[in-house]
Amino acid sequence: MIYILHSGAELIEDAIKHSKYKDRIVPISPKLNSKVLRALRKIHIHSNLKSKKIWVDFLLKNKEPTNSNQNTVIIFDAPIWIKNIEYIVSRFKDFRIVFWFWNIVKDQNTISAIKKSCNNIYTFDKNDAEKHQFKYHPQFTWIDKPVNSSIIENDIFFVGRNKGRLAFLEKIYKICTDKEIKAKFYIVKDDKKDFSKTIELKDEPITYNDVIQEINRSKCILDINQSGQSGLTLRALEALFLKKKLITNNKDLVNYDFFKAENIQFLDEKSFFINRRFIDGKFLDVKSEIVENYTVDHWIETLING
Repeated sequence: MIYILHSGAELIEDAIKHSKYKDRIVPISPKLNSKVLRALRKIHIHSNLKSKKIWVDFLLKNKEPTNSNQNTVIIFDAPIWIKNIEYIVSRFKDFRIVFWFWNIVKDQNTISAIKKSCNNIYTFDKNDAEKHQFKYHPQFTWIDKPVNSSIIENDIFFVGRNKGRLAFLEKIYKICTDKEIKAKFYIVKDDKKDFSKTIELKDEPITYNDVIQEINRSKCILDINQSGQSGLTLRALEALFLKKKLITNNKDLVNYDFFKAENIQFLDEKSFFINRRFIDGKFLDVKSEIVENYTVDHWIETLING
């Protein structure tokens, strides 16, 4: 069996349901249905109070593992799992434990406990892999076949949280407006105080299904990496899987096997040139065996066998 203690993201839950390994997977989500319980857990996890393992016990209820050295546990970098990593490992005795950093490392203090507890550690970010001596696997996704939609409403679509990128995004949005490039930006506030005179900021994220629908109605995806991140974002993979053009500040994409200059345009804070001909141009297909390297099944196979 493969126990996946994931992040609770809608994408992950959908990916597991459509994996060819779904009958072997036991997904365990950190999500709680009660707002009161979510609030209490957040306060508890970030406090100095002890007994944080009670939340793990609650989430693992009725999903007791059967001890076997042929089984694997994959643990995502959600706070509830990181804070209780040693206790989780004690619950899965004789299992092979693999940790997956789905985000860049933000708390250096957690690395020692993770290394001590896990058989392998993987990350999606090349810089973190080199810096912390982790194993590397690119970001992955699961997306159904592209929708052949004749209804294109936007030239460029961006979706994501602020994460310190708002000023950069405002400049890009203004350039699009000045050039009569139709851009739709769905930016979620990090804080209630976040404000923009240029773009209407949102309080809540949209569902992942809505993200995919918006991408299908757009010619091009805008992808802006956070400062210090080199790994693939989901936006880059959505462009690959849904056959959409990509405008990004992640120049490391030139080193990936799916890179084609006809499909990907680079920009940075010194160069805001957005090419209308690029946006309107045809997407050049990428070989299916290359795309396969970024699927959830390839990710699972690597982590359980690596």
